[in-house]
Amino acid sequence: MQKIPFYIVVALLFFMNFGGHLPNSYAQRGYEEPKLKRQKLDDGVSVLMPETFRKMTDDELAGKYFTYRKPVVMFTDDRGQADIGLNYSATKWSYADLDILKDFYFSTFSNMYGEIHMIDEGIRRHGNYKFAYFEFTADVRDDSKIVERRSKPVYVYIMYTVQGDKILLINYNCPKRNIRYQQPIARQMMESLKIIGKPQTGGQ
Repeated sequence: MQKIPFYIVVALLFFMNFGGHLPNSYAQRGYEEPKLKRQKLDDGVSVLMPETFRKMTDDELAGKYFTYRKPVVMFTDDRGQADIGLNYSATKWSYADLDILKDFYFSTFSNMYGEIHMIDEGIRRHGNYKFAYFEFTADVRDDSKIVERRSKPVYVYIMYTVQGDKILLINYNCPKRNIRYQQPIARQMMESLKIIGKPQTGGQ
């Protein structure tokens, strides 16, 4: 069984062009809207999160992902299907390089996966910080070393910025078969992201 390096999971992932076929609201999709509460991911970093999500144990994390750097935090839903985590890069970047960083990650996605279906991508502001983001699905190649063992086709929403001189990475992922229910949750969580403070450069 293959495991996925967490720093890649948290840094890279997926999109399917549904051409507007998936409605946006829970009611339109036939699901009850989950209750959300603000959850701390790290000092000064928080998101709204369904009440059913909980922190993963070290054993769960080791059994599901391979990582040489333990993430700051990783949450999973009550079925262990959808995960959201936060980590920081070991390499140094400047906040002014966010556009370059976005292009770098997009190129990395293309090289590491099979067919990628992009749902949305861009750069947007959350409070004082600008974030690059990718929302996509991918059909992971069988020979890929980053396949998460429970499911090869995956839905992912990833956002990152530069805090200090480190890349702050937040990633939400689940099996693609669950996208009808999980996509609105992922979007609500990511769009609710708050970071206290300001970028070192002041950000524009």
